[in-house]
Amino acid sequence: MAQETRLAPVAAAGPWPSSKEHASRLSRDGPPQRSPLGGPGASASRCVQAHAFTRFAVYCAAMRGLAARRGPLTASILGLSFTAVALVTRLPFRDRTLFISDSVRYALALERYDMTAGRPHPPGNPLYVGCIAFIDYFAGDPVFSLALFSALATGAAFLFAYLLGRDLAGETAGWLAAGLLMVSPLFWFFGDVGMPATGEAALSLLAAWLARRARIPVESVAFWGLTIVLALSFGFRSTFAVLMAPLWLFAAWRHPWWRIITGAALGVASAVGWTVLVASLSGGWTAYRETSAAFLSEVVIATKILGGGVGKIPIQATEIGTSSLLALGLFMVPFLVGLVGCLIGRPPFPGAGPFMAAWGIPMALFHMTYDWAPRFGVLLLPVAVILAAATAVPLAQWLITGRRSVAVPDLPPGPVPRALIILALALNLSLFLLPVQLGSWTLPAPYPGGMRLLDRNHDMAQRDAAIRDGLDPEGTLVLAYGSTFHAAYFLPVYRVVGLYPLFQDTADAWVPSARERVFSFEPGSTALPALDPLPIPADIHQVLIYDDDYLEYWPATALPLTDFNYDRGRRMSVAAVPPGGGCLAYDYQRLSFHPAGDPACLPQP
Repeated sequence: MAQETRLAPVAAAGPWPSSKEHASRLSRDGPPQRSPLGGPGASASRCVQAHAFTRFAVYCAAMRGLAARRGPLTASILGLSFTAVALVTRLPFRDRTLFISDSVRYALALERYDMTAGRPHPPGNPLYVGCIAFIDYFAGDPVFSLALFSALATGAAFLFAYLLGRDLAGETAGWLAAGLLMVSPLFWFFGDVGMPATGEAALSLLAAWLARRARIPVESVAFWGLTIVLALSFGFRSTFAVLMAPLWLFAAWRHPWWRIITGAALGVASAVGWTVLVASLSGGWTAYRETSAAFLSEVVIATKILGGGVGKIPIQATEIGTSSLLALGLFMVPFLVGLVGCLIGRPPFPGAGPFMAAWGIPMALFHMTYDWAPRFGVLLLPVAVILAAATAVPLAQWLITGRRSVAVPDLPPGPVPRALIILALALNLSLFLLPVQLGSWTLPAPYPGGMRLLDRNHDMAQRDAAIRDGLDPEGTLVLAYGSTFHAAYFLPVYRVVGLYPLFQDTADAWVPSARERVFSFEPGSTALPALDPLPIPADIHQVLIYDDDYLEYWPATALPLTDFNYDRGRRMSVAAVPPGGGCLAYDYQRLSFHPAGDPACLPQP
C-alpha cells in the first residue's frame, strides 16, 4: 500500500485564489493529470472539472497528498471489522418481540409472501424479504433473522460512511462518520429491530460514494456501479429508489447520452421487473393493482400530512426535531454549521452544496410531506452524518483557537478538539444506554434506547407466557392496540383483535378503516375486525386487555375488570363476559358493550 503523505498547513501557500484566478489557471495550465492510483488523486481531478471556487485549488492539492485508494484486501478487512463491531454491539440488544407491526408483516412474508394480505405491506420490498429468507434458511428463526440482517446492514453502513467521509474530507472525517453512526442512538436502535432502515442507509451511502466518483465521465465503472445499486434499490424498497434517482441524475448528466439512456433504461427495467415479481407472488395484476390503489388512497393520501391539514405540521415538526436530536446528539451543531456553509457558499468540502442537495433534499421533502416516523430519520441520517463529520474538526479547532482552520483536511485535530469530539460521541452512547427508570421518571415507551429494548423483550415474554399458562385460548378474546400484531404473531391460537378506529380518527396503520377486510394470522387469529360492531360469540367468556390504552374508554359497568398479574408489579386486565356473549360497539373514543340480541349488535351499514 502506498505510503501516507501529508502536506504542511496551507497557510504558507499564500492567499486563497479567487474564482477568476482559478479559471485563468485552468485555461492556462489545464486540469491536473489524474493520479494512476485513483482515490484522492481522482478526487482532485473531479474537483478541477466540476468546480471553480475560492478554496478549490488548495483543497485539490491537499487531497492529492493523501494516501492512495484502499486496496481490495484492506477494504475487505475494514468491512469485516466494521461488521464484527456491528454484530457485537447490536445483537445483545436485538428485538425479540416484533413490536413494530411492519416487522410482523415481514416475518409473515417468510411463511407466505402475499402483499394483498399484508405479508408485507405495499410496496412489498421483495429483495429485502428475499435477503431475510436467505438468512432464515440457515437460522430457522424469523425473529432472529430480521434482527441479524439489520445488524449486518449496519456494518455495511459503517464501511460506506468511512469510505465516503474519507473521499470527501480526509481520513479523520471518514473515521468520524463511521463513529457517528456507531453511537447514534437512533441508528443503533434500528440496527436491533426487524426493519429495512439500516439496509436503506447502507445502500444510500454506497450510492453516494459511487455518485461522487461517477461525476467524471471517465469514471464509467462508478457510473455502472451506481446504476446497479439503484436497480437493486427498487427491489429493496421502491419508494427509496425513486428518492435516490435525483442523485443518479446528478452523477450521470456529464456522461455520454448513450450511457445515460442505457442506464435509465436499466433502472426502468428493474422497477418493472421487481413489480412483476411482487404481482406474481400476490395473486396477479388485478389483486396487486387493487391493493396498491387502496394503500395509496387510505394511507398515503388520506392519513398523512396531505390529508391531515396544516394542524399536523406542528406535530410533524416536533417529531422531526426529536428524531434529529436522537440521531446526532451534540453533532447537530456541526451539521447545522455545515448546512449553513452550503447555503452561503462556504461548504466543508468542494461541491458539498449540489451534492448534498441531490442526495438529501428529495428524501427530506418527501418524508416531511408524506409523514414522519423515526425510521425515516435513519434514511436521512447518512447525509447528516457526512456533513457533520466534514465540519466537526474545523469547527472544534475554530472554537478553541478562534481562527478558521486552513490545515490539510487529513491532518488530525489537536488534543482539545479531539477531546470535544470524543465527549460528544460518548454523550450519544450514553443516550442509547439510558436506564428505563431514573428515580420516579420512566423512559417514554417510544424512546429508541437499548435498555428500553431489553425491558420490552422481558415484559412481552412474561405477558405471553402468563397468557399461555393461565387463559384458555378457546374462551378468551385478546384485545390489543399498539401490540396487536405482536400478540397475533406470538399468540396464534388466541383470537386477537385491535380496534384501531377507537383510537385513530383516520387510519394511520394500514386498513383498519377498511373493516370489511380480514387479515388472518394463521392458524387462528384476526388482527383487524371484520365487522362493526365486534361480535363476541357465546363461547367467549373473558376478554383480556393486552394494552392499557383501552382502559380509558372501557365500559367498566357492563364489563367489570379484574387484575391479571404476569410479573412482579405488572398486570393486565381481564373482563368476564356475561353468558351468551354480545358485542363491542366502537367508534372514535367511544366503546360500549351490548348483550346478545341487542339491536346495537347488528352490523352497521
